[in-house]
Amino acid sequence: MQSFFYFMGRVCLSSLFIFSALRDLLDWNSQEDLLFNKLTKIVHSSAGHPLVFEIFQFIQSQLGWFFAAFVFMKLLGGVSVLLGWKVKFGGSLLLLFLICETVIMTDFWSPSSVVRAAQFHLVGNNIGLAGGLFFLLAFGGAEKKKTASSESKSSKH
Repeated sequence: MQSFFYFMGRVCLSSLFIFSALRDLLDWNSQEDLLFNKLTKIVHSSAGHPLVFEIFQFIQSQLGWFFAAFVFMKLLGGVSVLLGWKVKFGGSLLLLFLICETVIMTDFWSPSSVVRAAQFHLVGNNIGLAGGLFFLLAFGGAEKKKTASSESKSSKH
C-alpha cells in the first residue's frame, strides 16, 4: 500500500509541472509575454535596489533563454519524478523552478496590502508544493532502496 501512495504522490506532484510545461510549449508566445510583463513590473519597481534591478534586467534581456530553461526544468523535473528516475535531481529542478516562479510571477512582494492579500493564496500554494518537493529530496529514492533491501533479505532465507 505504501508503494501505491508513493507512486500516486509522484503522479500528483509531477502532473502539475508537466501540464504547465505543456501549456507553455503549446502557447509559447503568450506565456513568454506574461513573463516579460511580470519582469517589466519588477524592473520598474526595483530601480532603488541596484543589484535586484541588474539581475531582473539581465533576465529580461535574455528572456527567451530563461523561459526555455524554465520550461525545460518543469518538463525534465516532472517526468523524472513521475517515472521515479533520479527523483532527487528532478525534485531539485522543480524546487528551483518553483522558487523562481514564486519570486517573479506573484505580486506578494507588492507594497499594497490589497494586492499582497490577494496573492497570499498563490504563495501559500507554492509553499505547500515546496514542502512536497522537500519530501522528495529527503526520501526520493527510499521506495526502491527499501524494496531492494527487503528483496535481498527474503532471498537470504
